[in-house]
Amino acid sequence: MWFRKKDFKNAGKKWTKDQEQILLDGLAKNTSYKALSKILDRSPSSIMIKYDAINKKRKSGSWAPAETLQLIDMWNDNVSYEIIGQKLNRKQNSISGRLIHLQTNRQGKSLLTEDGKIDRDAFIEKNKDLIEGNVPQYRLAPGTDDEIIKMALKGYELEHISEILELNLNCIQEILDEEGIWDEYDKLMLKKAEKRYFNAPKLGNERDHIDELIKTREEEQKKEIKYISRLIEYPEGSNIEFKQTFSRCIHKKDHDIRLVHSVLKNVCAFLNTRGGDLVIGVNDKTREIVGIDFDFYKTDEEYIRKVSTGISNAFKIQIQHLVTTKIVTVDDKKVCWINVLSGDEPAFLIYKDWNTSQNLSPSNEIYYERQSDEAMPLHISDAMKSINRNWPNFFIKD
Repeated sequence: MWFRKKDFKNAGKKWTKDQEQILLDGLAKNTSYKALSKILDRSPSSIMIKYDAINKKRKSGSWAPAETLQLIDMWNDNVSYEIIGQKLNRKQNSISGRLIHLQTNRQGKSLLTEDGKIDRDAFIEKNKDLIEGNVPQYRLAPGTDDEIIKMALKGYELEHISEILELNLNCIQEILDEEGIWDEYDKLMLKKAEKRYFNAPKLGNERDHIDELIKTREEEQKKEIKYISRLIEYPEGSNIEFKQTFSRCIHKKDHDIRLVHSVLKNVCAFLNTRGGDLVIGVNDKTREIVGIDFDFYKTDEEYIRKVSTGISNAFKIQIQHLVTTKIVTVDDKKVCWINVLSGDEPAFLIYKDWNTSQNLSPSNEIYYERQSDEAMPLHISDAMKSINRNWPNFFIKD
């Protein structure tokens, strides 16, 4: 049966100023795109495209103190992102990035009051010199502007850049203005914050959404700590493995591919059986939590990236959706928790450094299976039996 698409009277026609205003007024009142479609007689997709074009024309860039005070006043009055964007002519990412910076800075301090509002007086006190115009002149050493841009695009907070380079914030903001990279910086910082705390805020209910997701994340962290603590009470077995470090030998104090290989082969074995949990930062004999500090890393993100990348690069198949790597603080010490789900298909480990050290071909593939508390390499015949048992249709050709 054929269905005729709905014809919209204004489809393909140029938008008028009045229609644009109806669109903006509607979004300010949290009107849905479907409802606006009926009012404007245009398809929901064309309305979304038009709004995206309007939002792109709004400004990003550094925030003047007076403009930030306007933002604080509107946020404290529960004004939605859309209305703030219209009044300040600001992009959504710019508003989100500024609010996140005001609410959660690098040191974990916040301008939030107990009732969830932003402390206006605290902001004024903190930026008194900038507001009164008492900002000292500055001279940039050669190459400093490149350093500012480089650090900004790595996701450094502006205050952190200020501390490292010993420059005032006004100077740093001017450099970013001159280089025109605020859009990229705002998106980067928003994505970084969203990944850490919450998903992208929705129009009209940002505050409730943020508060709810922060609360949910805190509850998840408590569950994670409880789960890891329970794991450590159990001995190693078919789905539990403990390691003191990921790559650094506690005796020689240098990188040891045997340690990395041990982590990778256990991940492979978990993928090929029923999944499991591997915790780095725990003595496998005494079950003492030693933490991951001995592995030497600058940030949690760096450590997670190092471990995750090492795991992903050791397999030809896509396993990112099956392996979750997190840093969890237990008894004031950080451990790395690797949760592995059972694989969708057989996983073969390819660790080139290990293969070379064993005089094997760098591309040599090894199939591991979890047996009791060990990751066991299987010969071809045993591997085929295991594969047939776990994935009966794997060898059946189309």
